[in-house]
Amino acid sequence: FLGELQKKLGTRAVIAPGVRLDAYSNFGNSLSPSLSGSWWVRSTVKVRTSTGHAFRIPSFTELYYHDPNHQASAMLKPEQAWGVEAGADWLFHSSWMATLTWFARDEKDVIDWVRQDVREKWHTTNLRKVNTQGVEIGVQHLIPSGRVELQYTYLAVDPGPVSYLSKYVLDYARHSTVGFASLSLPKAFSLGPKLSYRFRIDGKDYWVLDCRLSRRFGRMSAYVEGSNLTNSVYQEIQGVDMPGRWLRAGLGLTTF
Repeated sequence: FLGELQKKLGTRAVIAPGVRLDAYSNFGNSLSPSLSGSWWVRSTVKVRTSTGHAFRIPSFTELYYHDPNHQASAMLKPEQAWGVEAGADWLFHSSWMATLTWFARDEKDVIDWVRQDVREKWHTTNLRKVNTQGVEIGVQHLIPSGRVELQYTYLAVDPGPVSYLSKYVLDYARHSTVGFASLSLPKAFSLGPKLSYRFRIDGKDYWVLDCRLSRRFGRMSAYVEGSNLTNSVYQEIQGVDMPGRWLRAGLGLTTF
């Protein structure tokens, strides 16, 4: 069937099936098929889609970790999910490209740290069902010295009716915007600034600016990299503060 479909679509299309088998003595077997494809419907427009099954066993931490505020459970089941996405890429100018992607994920037995209230320990459990949907919109522009890119992502997670506090699954950024540039400078320098904005489900938001400056010397390269140059105070995981402003420098060697 796939071969016949490929013939009808012609060389402008690519179809890629796949399959993965997981076999564990403690967690059983799981077959995970996948299928992806893309098609240039016009010389400037490509549509693409993919779907597949995912399977993940609990980690050692999720099964056995414990401290005064956390208690893992050795009775966890593996996570399983079906995912699908569809999108299009549009080359609307010789140096401009726009992208649009919709994605969804239907998960069951999702592993999370939860508790009923702040007086209890966090403990691991399997959430029966979690549905996630989102949209990504992006634009890229080629310039004489490199490229610039802007991307926006909207995310919605629905675990059904809940009566607990969630440490990970329900703690996410609903709106994310990222601007990035890759620029070639005189004297073999290159610059890569990245500015991110996040608006989280709890109403908190923050800006983070990262930047990398590098220079090549034949097969050698040197770089200076700064993270969180805005020195923003934020958390990507509940209760864990992310690092403030920091810098590092290094050298690299290409051996081939």
